[in-house]
Amino acid sequence: MEPDSNQLLNDLTLKCTAGDTKIATPSGERAISNLQRGDSVLAFSAKVESGKLELSSSETKVTFSQGTPEWYITALYITLGYDKEIICTSDQPFLLANGKYTIGSKLGPGQELVDWQGKPVFIHMISIGTYKGVIHNISVGDSEFASPNGHLLLAQGVIIGDFAFQTSFDSLPDNLKA
Repeated sequence: MEPDSNQLLNDLTLKCTAGDTKIATPSGERAISNLQRGDSVLAFSAKVESGKLELSSSETKVTFSQGTPEWYITALYITLGYDKEIICTSDQPFLLANGKYTIGSKLGPGQELVDWQGKPVFIHMISIGTYKGVIHNISVGDSEFASPNGHLLLAQGVIIGDFAFQTSFDSLPDNLKA
């Protein structure tokens, strides 16, 4: 399938990361496209205590897993530090080093995401382009989204929101958004 003028409209319904995105599990990293309902992953919770971001993790189960065959989409290419990259849609939620959340389209070079310990991970470069490949998303824990806690994943070394968080991002209180 070749990209065309209608592709951007189609991309707006796709909420996901590239299928080879590495997600932390209790037994190591696995490609998101290989995670199925019932598989165990590490889910994270975040809080800011005395101005410091603190993260905790627990094992939880994948409750939703869906992907596509190889596909063309307009995607963000986010270079983390100098050696990692995450490819995602523009509405993918990320946890920032200040404990607030934002979506991919609002990120820029020089901003800091966080790793599993809450340590800053520098965004070296961000670009937009056509991605050709499998795209996939998962949700974990409770099917009802009440807060980001328990719906955060470690992907490519940084904390992102799962599909439930992504589809509910607009309902997040403004004081939690950057």
